[in-house]
Amino acid sequence: MKKWNTKSFILLISFFASIFALSAAAFAIASNSTTYIDIDNEDELLSINDNLEGNYRLQSDIDLSKKWTPIGSKTKPFKGLLFGNGHQIRNISFNSQTPTSGDFSYFGFFGYNSGTVLSTYFSFADSDVTNLDSLGGSGAVFGPIAAVNEGYITSCSWGGTSSSFLFSGTGVTVGGFAGINRGQIKKCKTNCGLVTEGLFGTSFLGGIAGKSEDGAIYELIDSFVSVQCHSQAADSVVLYCGGFSGSCSGSVLVKNCCGEAQNFSFPNVYSNLYFGGFFGYSSGSSITVQQSCSYPTVWSTPSNGYLGGLIGFASSDSKIALTSVYSDGKYFSKCYFGGAVIASDLQISSNNLFFTSEPISLGNSFVYGNKIKESEASLSRVGLDTTYWNSNSQGKPTPDF
Repeated sequence: MKKWNTKSFILLISFFASIFALSAAAFAIASNSTTYIDIDNEDELLSINDNLEGNYRLQSDIDLSKKWTPIGSKTKPFKGLLFGNGHQIRNISFNSQTPTSGDFSYFGFFGYNSGTVLSTYFSFADSDVTNLDSLGGSGAVFGPIAAVNEGYITSCSWGGTSSSFLFSGTGVTVGGFAGINRGQIKKCKTNCGLVTEGLFGTSFLGGIAGKSEDGAIYELIDSFVSVQCHSQAADSVVLYCGGFSGSCSGSVLVKNCCGEAQNFSFPNVYSNLYFGGFFGYSSGSSITVQQSCSYPTVWSTPSNGYLGGLIGFASSDSKIALTSVYSDGKYFSKCYFGGAVIASDLQISSNNLFFTSEPISLGNSFVYGNKIKESEASLSRVGLDTTYWNSNSQGKPTPDF
């Protein structure tokens, strides 16, 4: 590999501090003094494992000929920089893993990312169904870019030879970019749906992350997730599903994001379903959502289910602040539905919070938000910044990122 000292490329990101955690100092992702290790081929890409704190730059598209072992682990995470330079890493498929005692398997281009991933496109090999149980046992964690992200993923995208990523598993955690996210994911896109072909146990699915944990930040993301669940264990499946994350805990910030979550399932698939346009379930979270929209759709009839245009269900110790948020939900279901959030004794503050679907009350729970017609959801009515938002042919808010 050749090392080059870059003089002309400068890219600085000043990032938000989350409400309680994540580093408070601005940092340079790449600067005029950054020394890169250039990568031109598969062997050089594999050698990242030899130095998990290096600064790497792709110089060409790379087609993998071997099955991939994720970079970084729980005990030795990736702490460097991968600058994709607009190039692609193609034909990604995974080696099987044997999880360590008391832990799970982690699948993604990165197993554990505590560093920075910039401007890279990841393309996955076409397969009938990726059986996560066969690859790494029950409880596997999968994210195309990182199984666990504790760092920064910016301006990245992923896809494959088809429009859907098919998988099956028991108690899985699967996200559109990261399986579990405790870091920042910004300016990322995918139009590839997540499709389950056999789901068992309790699982977490999200268009961005299966689980969002303390410190998670999402900004300027246009994401589509289609979750089609075909289950052979209808009496024991519990699904937490959201356009951005299946569940969230701790401090989470969402700003200038658009999530389009869809759930198409056979009748009575789940014993419990928690489904939201952004988050399926909130447990003691401090959530801030600003300038964002969700377009959730559900076709299912679980025996127990909670649906929300923004959050399916939030525990009473959750704290939620919403500003200029719009949810256009389509629910063809017998579940309980809250316009934006359905919860009991929730600590919530909102300004310009709108939804279109008719809410159904649940016992002593409360429904938050203002019901409007789709035709009334103009950018000015919702309060969306025209710097980042536009209107489509139907007049609905659409991202202009």
